[in-house]
Amino acid sequence: MYSHPLQLHYVDILDTLKDNKIMIPQKISSIWNVKQKQSIHIQYHFFKEECVIEISENILDKTMFVSKNIAEKLHIPLNQRVQCFYDQEEKTFHFGPSIGMVIGEGFSSREQMLGTITNYAQSMAIKARELYLPFFVFSFQSTTSEIVHGYQYDGEKWENRSFPLPHVVYNRIGRRDQENSSAGKEFFHILKKNNIPYFNHRFINKWDSYKMLSEEPTLAPYLPKTIKISTKEDFLNLFDEYDHFYLKPCWGKEGIGIMSIAKEKDSYYIQYPLHQESDTKSFKKRKSIYQFLKYKFSRRQYIAQPRINTILYHNAPVDFRVLCIKDHYGEWRSCSAVARIGNENNIVTNLSQGGTQVKPRVVLNHAFDENRANQMERLLHELAIHAAESFDLATIGQYGELGFDFMIDQDGRIYILEVNIKPSKGDSLQSQTKMLPSIKYVLSYASSLTRFVQS
Repeated sequence: MYSHPLQLHYVDILDTLKDNKIMIPQKISSIWNVKQKQSIHIQYHFFKEECVIEISENILDKTMFVSKNIAEKLHIPLNQRVQCFYDQEEKTFHFGPSIGMVIGEGFSSREQMLGTITNYAQSMAIKARELYLPFFVFSFQSTTSEIVHGYQYDGEKWENRSFPLPHVVYNRIGRRDQENSSAGKEFFHILKKNNIPYFNHRFINKWDSYKMLSEEPTLAPYLPKTIKISTKEDFLNLFDEYDHFYLKPCWGKEGIGIMSIAKEKDSYYIQYPLHQESDTKSFKKRKSIYQFLKYKFSRRQYIAQPRINTILYHNAPVDFRVLCIKDHYGEWRSCSAVARIGNENNIVTNLSQGGTQVKPRVVLNHAFDENRANQMERLLHELAIHAAESFDLATIGQYGELGFDFMIDQDGRIYILEVNIKPSKGDSLQSQTKMLPSIKYVLSYASSLTRFVQS
């Protein structure tokens, strides 16, 4: 059984120590009842070495020194905050738990080394340091059976280093094709072979996630009617039910590939998100639309949803993103919410497509009286938690964060539009001085998946 963690301000190399020695302060020896010259083991994940203890009254209480040989063999995190646990039965010091954020692509410029997730990863690294959790970012493509090559934030810059495989992996691989590549499959095989837990198990498409939620009777009333386009008849029949509907790729993100199809008088119109297509296309016959889209249907699966007469904010469409995160106990919590406002002439509200964001109450107070706005905001959070719990029960694997997109119509009815398996980290209203609450929950949940006992 592991002890409660001892929070070390740093572990460092001491050149005067012989190859198999470590030095600890008197206070640590007293807490764990270890003796001078006692032989113990020191372990950092898969790497373990036998060593001899030296006790010193001249070093700071929350420090530890090791020989260069031990530091190199164990890949110990040096000069950073780390937790140390003592297994009394096995006479072993354990460092950890380490948390690795895996991303799909390599590293780019120093300024935006991790792409759009750079600022989020940096904030997570800062918070992890406060919590004495070694944290690093790496690509699945740079992983071997025991070692990964990645980056660690030192408070000012990202440093290139080699690390033992982390105790737990936070999956932020951003594309399905990368997860399903031969290198991606080999990476997850390595994790499973070594019993390393990971969360955000895999991408799930819009149709499958819709089916999961629709099987929960208490959520079904909040879902817009959704139809999978499998045949020509599926598509043409939509015009008998709706004058205006949306086509969405089953596999898609950030509003890419969405189309609005509307009937006005004797013509049919296809509109795309701004910056994706050059213009709106018109047709006289519904069959002509099908012929035009036939190539797209052959390459990607689509779902259709009726247009919702959404509330507007300054004549622009609005939807809401609510982020849910699991806490240390594995319970879903609603951590943040934003209202996303689209361009007046755009069909999507995604920030990547030119949308803006404000606090939900700004929009709700604009559309409803104060009491109704209060009820709406509370219900958005309650529905998100309920949907996260239902989704979690219906899926295989661990999930630690889910984003839910909502829309509210002119009558005040709430719709759950879709589930985001790896929600964008740009959808947040973060001040320059305040850390996102979701970051602490993610780190806490990650550490809870390991075998380490947390105080």
